[in-house]
Amino acid sequence: MGENLRDTVSCRSGEESGAGALRAAREAIRGAAAVEVSLDSLRGPEDWPLVYGAPGLFHVEIGAGRDTLLLELGRQLPDRLMLGFEYSRDRVERLSRKIERAGVANVRLVRSEALQCIARFLPAESVESFYVFFPDPWPKKRHEDKRLVSGPSVRLLASRLVPGGRIFLKTDDPAYSRRMLDVLEKAPFLRNEYGPGSFAPFQGPLSHETLYERKWRAQGRCIYSLVYVRTSAP
Repeated sequence: MGENLRDTVSCRSGEESGAGALRAAREAIRGAAAVEVSLDSLRGPEDWPLVYGAPGLFHVEIGAGRDTLLLELGRQLPDRLMLGFEYSRDRVERLSRKIERAGVANVRLVRSEALQCIARFLPAESVESFYVFFPDPWPKKRHEDKRLVSGPSVRLLASRLVPGGRIFLKTDDPAYSRRMLDVLEKAPFLRNEYGPGSFAPFQGPLSHETLYERKWRAQGRCIYSLVYVRTSAP
């Protein structure tokens, strides 16, 4: 299931729970032990050092439960905070088990809609990279407002990036790739790392192949990738 702006699960906060439940939930994550983070345990951005056991810059994947990108990045960048948003309970549980077995300590998962949580819980200039790999293209015109890559969502992500931070994107849908280009080329405070209107080579994080991507490549389908860099303060 792809991310979109109208997922039925909203981003909840500790304000919706009683004080006793909030304290219990926050105690459950004390010591940075749990991979899956309950939003009821968070008051706001000030609680992330408690969740991870240390402060740091975020690497955020939207739709994280379908692959192991964050697990691999967590191994490569142990001083960064890996945060994944995923709607599916089963996917979160499966990936949590993989992370726990691997012993990678800097990856956390949140089961919720991503954009509302990013707006509420991630402060400005706190993210080094966003990863948006194969979001649902919602090809029908009447579903246009469900697409993850839109003007408002891109402005939100740009506001959370540090200067020089990046948004990495992939899609296998030709029409959606053009839509992504159109939206991102018009976004303030972002520039295409490979030149206006250009797709990106498959290097760095983009060289990571998801399970579905490998299948699609084997079928001869094209994959389109983009990288945009934060230039200045939104």
